[in-house]
Amino acid sequence: MRITDVSKLKGPLGELNNQLFGNNGEEFLVALNLWLKKVVIKLLKFVTTVSAPAVSCFVACEVFGPNNPDGIRFYIWKGFKTNFLDKIEEDIPATSLAVYTLSQISPDGPIIDELGGSKAETTLAHLYQLVRGQANGQAGLLLTNGYANVFYVRDVEGKLRAVSVYWYSICREWYVRADSVAGPDGWDAGSQVVSQVSSSEN
Repeated sequence: MRITDVSKLKGPLGELNNQLFGNNGEEFLVALNLWLKKVVIKLLKFVTTVSAPAVSCFVACEVFGPNNPDGIRFYIWKGFKTNFLDKIEEDIPATSLAVYTLSQISPDGPIIDELGGSKAETTLAHLYQLVRGQANGQAGLLLTNGYANVFYVRDVEGKLRAVSVYWYSICREWYVRADSVAGPDGWDAGSQVVSQVSSSEN
């Protein structure tokens, strides 16, 4: 009789157990069952595209601070301060951005994969252009209902991070965060993701 060394399965089985009995266990179980049935689930639902203008120079510390030139109020979380406030972006070309709604809870890895890897990347300059269009939380392309608007941007060290902006209506300001894309936490279904336009949306 063949005996399997179960110690080799401890990692995957432990992860499966954590997912099934975690806060989102029921959602994970539904997705797992569909996967077992070979059903492909798309994480992202295409919403629209938007034009983003060229930007010659974008200095993060001049914009994301108390003296914003457009009168926009920001609350900046530590991760963004540490990794992005010293960033300067130059010669950003005009482009089109694609907007998607996240259909189910997901960490960053699968989202980036579905966007096409490098196609996920955007810039702080274009993120700011979209926020400026909704400076006071008015209706527009970005969500203002408390859900995240997620952009994948490289920090001052060239490391890709998830930069998210939320409209906080009570304080009438935009919250800005930056998180590792390697973390296990997932974005809620209903959140929005902004990326480059993939070939399927051209």
